[in-house]
Amino acid sequence: MRICLSILFIGGISSVSLADAITPAPKCHLADKYVVMEQPTASDAVGTNFSIYVKKNTTEKVKCPLTDKKTSWRIANENAEYYLGQTGKFLVLDSGTAAQMRDLVIWDLAERKKIKTFSYEAPAQLKSYDLSYWVRSQDTVNAANCPNLKELEKMGLGQAIDYQETLNLKTMQINKTQKTRCAGVS
Repeated sequence: MRICLSILFIGGISSVSLADAITPAPKCHLADKYVVMEQPTASDAVGTNFSIYVKKNTTEKVKCPLTDKKTSWRIANENAEYYLGQTGKFLVLDSGTAAQMRDLVIWDLAERKKIKTFSYEAPAQLKSYDLSYWVRSQDTVNAANCPNLKELEKMGLGQAIDYQETLNLKTMQINKTQKTRCAGVS
């Protein structure tokens, strides 16, 4: 967020507006030997840029914010990416500007490359090496599989059935769980 203070005098009436002076401090995340620093994008852009530092060993102390000297490489914001989590050599980013149909972007920090991108329905959660998320199904919605159908209809929302999946980042194997939900769709 940027704030700028301007004062305008028009015919004896003063006007004050705030628009550009406070920039949030960079935020650092640490997993194994990788430090990932979030950096805001330009004021009119959404998403985050990331600076990556590869530690010489797991006990090396690193101060945040990372300096250019302490940056091994960078990941530029492409499609409104945000930090979701990291574990070992994997960085998981959430990408998108809408509440529904977002993307998960997985980076291999050791290889310095994006290894997987796929659509999902929020929320997603990273626990150890397991990434859980929801996927939209083509199932027909009815009172049996959507207990909150009437409430969603009253709110003027469409409905869809989502299934939960878990991706193991070490093996890249997807496990389709038995969990489902009836989600409101705008």
